[in-house]
Amino acid sequence: VYDYGLTVHDEAWHAIAEDTGTERRLSALSRLRDGRVVGMMAATVNVDTCQIVFNIRPRDGNHLAVWKGARRLRDFSGTELAVSSILPALLVTEDPDDGALLKRGKVYVTPNPSRRFERARAVYGYFEVYNLTPDEHGTTSYETSYTIRKIGQTALQKVLAIFGRQDRPETAVTVERLGETPTANEYVALDLRRAGRGAFRLEVTVR
Repeated sequence: VYDYGLTVHDEAWHAIAEDTGTERRLSALSRLRDGRVVGMMAATVNVDTCQIVFNIRPRDGNHLAVWKGARRLRDFSGTELAVSSILPALLVTEDPDDGALLKRGKVYVTPNPSRRFERARAVYGYFEVYNLTPDEHGTTSYETSYTIRKIGQTALQKVLAIFGRQDRPETAVTVERLGETPTANEYVALDLRRAGRGAFRLEVTVR
């Protein structure tokens, strides 16, 4: 049994949202996948910058783990084309998945907050596109470009092999999309088995 809590503060460290005092068995709180426990908590706030504090501890021990950090919350309520942050994930699927922690539209997502992946498994990234403008037939059209590069190296032959190219310092692929809504749920799955170990950066551009 674990005790855990999430508290959101404004910039002056006044608590503005919290979910605390709940105890559950960890298996009920989270999902176990690949030997890792992944959980999710949510809070609704009306500020653009906040301080987030999360803590968890076993009921029968003296250990306490705490994470805290500042976050700037973006506003997508305007009319300009916008893209969310990329959410690293252990799995993203359109097949019904009762164990997924996040469901957005028709997409089921199991996030990977550690951002560490096994080379033998696909690397997923989930993101959302906002404020798409439909044409006279109600169809939205947009182009998504994915660029991946290995961080901290100048010779990137291994990572370029993902797409069969080894003569450029980075590689990119572009996909055209059609839709019927102003918001799109998008994801990408990358096969990095031939890329070698290391840190990689994925960039997404939507036009």
